[in-house]
Amino acid sequence: MGRSPSQNLQLQIACVYRLQFWALSLLVFPVVTLFGNLLVCLSVFIERTLHTITNFFIVSLAVADIMVAILVMPLAVYVEVRTVHCSA
Repeated sequence: MGRSPSQNLQLQIACVYRLQFWALSLLVFPVVTLFGNLLVCLSVFIERTLHTITNFFIVSLAVADIMVAILVMPLAVYVEVRTVHCSA
């Protein structure tokens, strides 16, 4: 037996809500990554006693991680959410 048009519409709406939930859930990771690495950079640059070669190396890694959080992670979330197919 086939579904009625109203049942198909309800399933499509449920699928959209499910995709929106996963998109928002996965966007937490880039935001947390960005925030944590900004704290690392700020702490090294503000606190004078942390100005060592080792900490500057850690800051360079944090800057690279910030670039990943800004450029790569949102695109990965988009690709992940767009490739999910709702089962009907």
